[in-house]
Amino acid sequence: MDSYPTYCDPFYRMPTELAVRVERGDGDAEVIVVMVEKCPEGGCKPYLGGYKARATGKTFHHASTQFGSRKRVVKDTSNLRSRDTQTVQLRTVRAQTRRECGTQMERRGLHLSTDADAPCSVGAYVTADEYWARRAACVVTMQRYWRGHAARARVWGLRQRRWQRTVAARQRAAAAAAAEDRAREREARRRRHPRTAADFELLYNELAAWCAAEAARAAELPEGPPRRAAMAALLRKETRLLQTIEGLKRAAARAGAGARVARTLDLMARPKRWELRDGSAARVATEWTARAAELAALYRALAAPLVGAAERLDVLLHVKWAVRGFECRLTRELVELLDREADLLSRGRAARSMAGLRLRACGLFLRFIETPDFNPEASRFLRAPPSHQHLAVAASKQLVGIAC
Repeated sequence: MDSYPTYCDPFYRMPTELAVRVERGDGDAEVIVVMVEKCPEGGCKPYLGGYKARATGKTFHHASTQFGSRKRVVKDTSNLRSRDTQTVQLRTVRAQTRRECGTQMERRGLHLSTDADAPCSVGAYVTADEYWARRAACVVTMQRYWRGHAARARVWGLRQRRWQRTVAARQRAAAAAAAEDRAREREARRRRHPRTAADFELLYNELAAWCAAEAARAAELPEGPPRRAAMAALLRKETRLLQTIEGLKRAAARAGAGARVARTLDLMARPKRWELRDGSAARVATEWTARAAELAALYRALAAPLVGAAERLDVLLHVKWAVRGFECRLTRELVELLDREADLLSRGRAARSMAGLRLRACGLFLRFIETPDFNPEASRFLRAPPSHQHLAVAASKQLVGIAC
């Protein structure tokens, strides 16, 4: 077995006495015997400080733990409440100040300068009662000024809050009036330019209520020509109003169809978008979205008002190039209409005479765009469910005549 060094021998046992050599300042040395007080068997020394090694888990105590417990010395406090401790002892202490000063009276043979002297006069004698009365008067004055300031601040705060309430009430009244005006304008706009089914239902209800009131007023007339004339006039006016409402309904249907077509074309041409891992959005334009964007631009140019013959012929030529690659009954009819319009333009015909022709061409080109075989992005907007998509595609093919 290898021998351990002295400082780390695990079998070392400390003796009960230790000889300590102490060297003195004069060069002499003295050996002092130190008695070691060991912990009894099975006991444990109290931990009074030290450190613990994390690697081995051993606890090392400070050297003070090798000595016995120290008894606390109780201080004698019996003389703290005696006459001697409560009696002030006076003593005289002399101090030398940094600046010397003194008083010198003028006398014979000594001249003192009076340039820096200041005359002093003795005032009236003030008693303690007068002093405290004057202080009380000053305190009352201060309180008076402070109470006046607090009262003015409170009144100003009340005025501010009242003004704020007034401004808030005015703002609420203005907002209510503006909301009422907007509601009135909205109701008037619903009657002048109806767009939804609720708007037309409102017009029909108001017309029915007006007709009922006029019929009741006409019923109060006596029997004979006056009543019949009033009922005939009411019938004519009701007929004109119904015709007006029907005209507004047709205009609203055309405007709604145009808005739906424009929204659908925009959705078809919109790039694909998805969210990345970092939370940002990615947008990619595929070949089908580019195809849908091209067709949407051609449709808008085809449906736009006529500006000039040269520009219109250029638009017609681009539309023919877009549909010529697909041979079917729809494309043949569309190309025929485009050629007919180009021939009429070359003959100098007025745009008013070609309104129906242009409307038919726009409708056929819109059907071309909405067909998935010509525009794959249109398959997302078919009304058939995804499980029956093939039926919808087959039906659209039969509709436009691709099979022929």
